Amino acid sequence: MEIMNTSWFVIGLYLEAISTSWLVLALALVFSIMLTPLSMFVAHKLGAVDEPNHRSVHKVATPRLGGIGICLAMLFAMSFFVSFDRFMVGFLLGLIVILITGLLDDINPMSHRIKFVGEIIAVAVFVTISGVELSGVGDLFGLGDISFGSLSYIITIFCVVGLINAMNLSDGLDGLAGGMAVIASLFFALLAFKTGNHASLIIAAALAGSLTGFLAYNSFPARLFMGDVGSLMIGYTCGVLALSVVDSNTGFQPTPMTAALILAVPLLDTLIVMGGRILQGKSPFSPDQTHLHHRLIEVGLSQNQAVSILYALMFLYGFLGLLFLKLNLPDAWQFTAAILMAFLLYRGLAQLRDNPWSMVSNIWKLSTVLKRFEKRQFQRTYRVWFAFGRVVPNIVMLSFLFPLVVLQDWRLCLLPIIGLFLLIVFRHYNKRIVAMLYGMFYLIILAMLFIYDMLLKNNVWDIYWTVITSVTLLWLIISLFVGHARERLSMHSFEILLILISWFAVAVTLPGLKEYTAMAEHLNFACIHAIPILLISKLSILNSVFVNKPLLPPSVGK
Repeated sequence: MEIMNTSWFVIGLYLEAISTSWLVLALALVFSIMLTPLSMFVAHKLGAVDEPNHRSVHKVATPRLGGIGICLAMLFAMSFFVSFDRFMVGFLLGLIVILITGLLDDINPMSHRIKFVGEIIAVAVFVTISGVELSGVGDLFGLGDISFGSLSYIITIFCVVGLINAMNLSDGLDGLAGGMAVIASLFFALLAFKTGNHASLIIAAALAGSLTGFLAYNSFPARLFMGDVGSLMIGYTCGVLALSVVDSNTGFQPTPMTAALILAVPLLDTLIVMGGRILQGKSPFSPDQTHLHHRLIEVGLSQNQAVSILYALMFLYGFLGLLFLKLNLPDAWQFTAAILMAFLLYRGLAQLRDNPWSMVSNIWKLSTVLKRFEKRQFQRTYRVWFAFGRVVPNIVMLSFLFPLVVLQDWRLCLLPIIGLFLLIVFRHYNKRIVAMLYGMFYLIILAMLFIYDMLLKNNVWDIYWTVITSVTLLWLIISLFVGHARERLSMHSFEILLILISWFAVAVTLPGLKEYTAMAEHLNFACIHAIPILLISKLSILNSVFVNKPLLPPSVGK
């Protein structure tokens, strides 16, 4: 009983530590989940429906006004916590212009020139009212700082309009633009927090929350697209956030290169694609299938895999941006590193597309060896799976729940019970719904491991969790040789995004906050052990799916 009371007391202390920004994010998330269906209704009423064509990856007509729900959720969440100073008034007025531009384009598609006019007006309104400008880009080439001087007003507008179009062009796969913007907004929220920029922190948190809620409808397979009203809005908002954190006058001073690295994936992709079109004598705005997400699909990846890779790449560039800032590396080195990474990525994809084995000649030999090994181990693996396939995962999950007995706090049991119930009830729904549920289940596992490590911290429990995780990893390796089990272990891009966000808190956010050192240690423990437990839960919870599938092929049974 004493442990139970202590557990809730400590949890209460951590809940009090949650800042206003996390409350804004949570409110935006809830509002977005509630308001996004309204976007679908409005899209059907206005005829704003995206019909499949030769460049589309979707196969059915899909409404495309999801940006309305995103924006409304963001504004509702912000409204409780912001003051209407010059910066906020300029942001909101520019936002209205960009929303009208995107909405008109979604209802009745317009030429890129007319859209450019709307984008320029929106950014000009913000820059004029707020007074926030980009005075330079640092020493990109090692020849001295590049300062814009009297041209800073015009170049600022040009840079933000370029970012708006980069985000617009990246909206090519289900959940891609929204997920990348979530990652970027979290990095900007951290920079805004460190620079003391309250308004930008609230905007970034509201954008991250509203987009996460929208991804519940937009992840593969999508029921709704954000449309130009959404992609232009998130490009504009990310541009405003980038300008605001760079324009800070505090001791902690992010550089323009830091903001550029956070947004490097859409920016570099747009520059490379448009440059390639110009070199071919085409208009830089002529549609084609040369974007990074198209190239990933071209080499044989699924849409879900391509989105997951781009999420990870976005996170990597953002992490490098903060690392370079902390190390105080010269801008020229940062610029060179970003270009070199992009060159290697695009060159590697080109090699894989044109001649898959010329770049990695040893992969064929390795794959042949693995296939032979799998063939020899085929019968043995299936026999092991037949004997223990439904036992080991369930034992691991029961071991995961055992600390609840020690804590004697049965209120904590509600978390796994709710998660298991939803997963069992909705396991036959489409991939997006199942991914949302598994994402929620991952957060439940993360929360429970966090509590376990916080309240049961001693050597015995350290050994206990090491054994559990080791057994889990061993069984997951064995499961990779079983076809239907391997299929169940695959992860959706929405799950990948939630895992990246949790690691963002562990690796990026909390280490820089001295008052949250203990929380960072507990969360680090939780993140390390949560992924294996999530994966093996897919084999234990969904064992009933395998009942009608033969565990042994005919040749094994003979």
